[in-house]
Amino acid sequence: MDADRPGKCRTSSSRRESRSWTKFHGIIAANADNILQVAGYTAVLTIGVLSLLPGALRPDTGAPGQLEHLIAYFGTSVILASRPSMPDRRWRASLLLVPYAGALELAQLFVPGRHARFSDFLVSSVGALLGAVAAIGVAKIVQRLLSRHSTPRREPV
Repeated sequence: MDADRPGKCRTSSSRRESRSWTKFHGIIAANADNILQVAGYTAVLTIGVLSLLPGALRPDTGAPGQLEHLIAYFGTSVILASRPSMPDRRWRASLLLVPYAGALELAQLFVPGRHARFSDFLVSSVGALLGAVAAIGVAKIVQRLLSRHSTPRREPV
């Protein structure tokens, strides 16, 4: 019988799929903080590597450079500040991206084919701060999803 059609019972395979999907969500919920931490640090490392590549090796997305800066720092900030274990320290992770952006811009002075621009630093900083603001909303959504999946659900019969 098919569980998707009204008036029909769930089959044992659809119950197994439902249980495995619930188990998957439980694993994600239990490890959300670690997952976001690793993703955030990976994003920080990626920004650093891409910022310090020589100009000839730098990948070209086709987007304006300042848009790339804004998106990269915004996304990284959202990831870092959305961690469930950081409700009272959300701004710290994002604020640390500001001196990081400045250090990378200065380091580009010593990389062949790259240049340091104050405007790139400003756009990166704005992206990090906007990401922190957005993370407040994202964190609420993540927390709601995690709390929904942490309570055991009863299987329909």
